Amino acid sequence: MDLSLLTRVLRASTFSKHTDFFVECARPCIDIERTANAVPLNGSRFGGAPVLPHGMQWPESPNGPYRFLAQIDCSELPAIGAGLPTAGILSFFVGVDSDDGEFFWHSPGYIQAFLFPPGTPLVAVSPPAGVAFGKACAIRFHAGVDLPFDPYQVKDWPLSDDDERDEYEKLRASLHVSPHYLLGYPSHNSLGYDPTPGAGWQSLLTLDSDPELEWQWHDADKLQVFIETARLGRLDFASLASDAG
Repeated sequence: MDLSLLTRVLRASTFSKHTDFFVECARPCIDIERTANAVPLNGSRFGGAPVLPHGMQWPESPNGPYRFLAQIDCSELPAIGAGLPTAGILSFFVGVDSDDGEFFWHSPGYIQAFLFPPGTPLVAVSPPAGVAFGKACAIRFHAGVDLPFDPYQVKDWPLSDDDERDEYEKLRASLHVSPHYLLGYPSHNSLGYDPTPGAGWQSLLTLDSDPELEWQWHDADKLQVFIETARLGRLDFASLASDAG
């Protein structure tokens, strides 16, 4: 769904008087859909073995080696004008929670991302022993538009009627073809607050728990990844924040 169609749907809803509010809140997003296609070596995927620059050491967290999460061939991303890279390989790695609770999904550095520019010589690298994480799965992308997940994410939330809220939740769910997506608003199962770290930050990646991928965030919840807007403008993925719930 694009913004024009969303506007028409909002105008036909029971909360049509708030159409301008929600159009103003709308954000571009890119849904990430799992496919049954062959997993490409240098293409976009969840899980498996990533391609890394020759000689690059496997990333290490304070609690041991990171697990490989996803790689995105940025040339495959829809052009939505939201500041994402348009070329190169963007790879995500996720930490392993420590038994003492000192390193977990809310810790700095829990998510690591690396952007490898076009032309970088890349080779497939198998995860260290015991670090394999998730079944390799090809993915594809869909351009879309997103709305706030709940009242915590915007000021002056206008819906108070239960019927309006129910219809809104169904509408927002219909905007996504997958629970995994880039940009938009973070979604969750149980949080009673906006997980965005603060002013100047934005949602980068939202991933649902997925048994087929062996993903279990928190307690079958969602993993949310954030980046400072200024860093995204520089294509600097060196410092990300995360939450789960």
